[in-house]
Amino acid sequence: MNKEATFYEQRSDIGVFDAYFTVNGERYGPGVQVVSFQGNSFTAVAELYAFENMPGPIQITAKVKLDHNSGIPANDYTVKTTSVQMQQDPQDYNTTPRTRIEISFSGDDMQSVNLQDYRGAYIELLEGGNAFYSTDWKQYAGLSQVQGNRRYEEYDTYRRSPYSYPQNYLYFTFTNMNDDYQNIGGTVNINGQDIDSGEPVPFFFDENVTAIAEEIINYSSADYKHHNWQKNYADFFRTKSFVANSSQVWDYDIHFKVPDNVNITCQGGDVLQLEIHDPWYVDANGNQPNDFRLISEVAPAGIHRVFRDQLINPNNPYYSVRAEDQTIGGREAYFLKWSGSGVTFQNSSARQTAVVFNSPNATVTANMKGHLVSNSATATAHNNGRRIVRDAANTLHAVYEDGGSIWYTHSTDNGEHWAGETRIAAPEHHRCLYPAIAEYEGALHVVYSDVFYEDENPTAAEIYYLSKSAGGAWQVVDGFPGSGIPHPSQIPKPAVAVWRSGSERYAVISYNRFNVYSRVTTYYKRPGQISQFAGEFAGTNPSLGADELHIDIRLSYEHE
Repeated sequence: MNKEATFYEQRSDIGVFDAYFTVNGERYGPGVQVVSFQGNSFTAVAELYAFENMPGPIQITAKVKLDHNSGIPANDYTVKTTSVQMQQDPQDYNTTPRTRIEISFSGDDMQSVNLQDYRGAYIELLEGGNAFYSTDWKQYAGLSQVQGNRRYEEYDTYRRSPYSYPQNYLYFTFTNMNDDYQNIGGTVNINGQDIDSGEPVPFFFDENVTAIAEEIINYSSADYKHHNWQKNYADFFRTKSFVANSSQVWDYDIHFKVPDNVNITCQGGDVLQLEIHDPWYVDANGNQPNDFRLISEVAPAGIHRVFRDQLINPNNPYYSVRAEDQTIGGREAYFLKWSGSGVTFQNSSARQTAVVFNSPNATVTANMKGHLVSNSATATAHNNGRRIVRDAANTLHAVYEDGGSIWYTHSTDNGEHWAGETRIAAPEHHRCLYPAIAEYEGALHVVYSDVFYEDENPTAAEIYYLSKSAGGAWQVVDGFPGSGIPHPSQIPKPAVAVWRSGSERYAVISYNRFNVYSRVTTYYKRPGQISQFAGEFAGTNPSLGADELHIDIRLSYEHE
């Protein structure tokens, strides 16, 4: 409701510091709150102080009134009235208590009134019979009947301090609150001055205002972090600037949330060189940069505090992570992928990706690959299968195992420099081991063991064969099923060579049979099928070779 301001006379010597209602001793707000008149007690409170030295006591009358639907002041109903005397020297304002007026009332004081005829309750202050202030000037507390009961609805008005200054002043409040709209205390810095949460602040019309929210507030044994203003998720910066005028929001709700811990790690690299874009991160100087920052700055211990379920929305802030190539111990390490638990990545294969943290204690891991580095002592072990070959153009091609995957790289300067690795095989089951490579006419052929583990012990394996034509991509061609492995030392170590027969080219693969480890079996790969080659032999650790024309295939093995 907006009543005409001319109906009320403003006094040049009296200021209204605050005016509000309480229900059962508690001040109501923020938000609309509804209670029944029956069985509850109400108090109207106003606090006054002087702008000018008063020549003598002034009698102030306070009224609780109901605003009639007609909008005609004469039809408003007076619920209760009280008077106090006021005398104050404004020079003593900091030491002299404000004049406080209280009016207690209840539903019994309105039994003769049909509340449906009235739009709200308000406080009116008078001196000498002239009204100089009313809380219904801008907004009011509405009255209605809900399910036949008399109800009291109070709006955010009473967290705002009303005014009756002779100058053109406006009052604003800034309240730190949680998702339950509870005032969690703390302060707000307003134009360089710390103001208690919920305390009204006066401004001149068109005054420039800069409000800075606290970063962290401890409330009810929890650390709340600033999240947004007015439940507007896009309004996430701690600093808000505006010009005070009657078109502005007068009550600013500053929302805080309790963040969760997230563990940020790096597999195969330095976690401190990773980056995170946390829109709510505040640096040591109190700035909110809203850009990517190194983990070494944001979370040197690898533990960072984030808001859960912050969805990826281009119109709202969200989290992102980024991993650049690193140099570790003088060697390059480059990004492979993101993994984790309790998180959702927009694109886990991208160096930079948005991420949503779905649960407390979530984990984000950047998986890095060290160049020509392996965590396995047997990365190139066992000489029955080649790990490096040279083609007709003098390019070296190499394969090795690291982290349970098979990696390929090549060198065009006789091994002086090697290209970044390509992961050509990730474990189908648990771990890829013992790769071997062969080359002929620019095509590459690789075999390896994909091993099942149970309680750190190998239980079964399969042999896989990959090929790559000159200029083409790696393709898995076939797998060779296997069975149980009686002992870890008996994991098959395959070998591969290329056999030319007329215009056809075949990959020849030899390995130990898994269920009979002392038997060597050899196959050659035809288009569309696999055929056994030369039967089986008693022995272990087969090795394959070919003559210069790749017409003759030679098989050697340990004979028992």
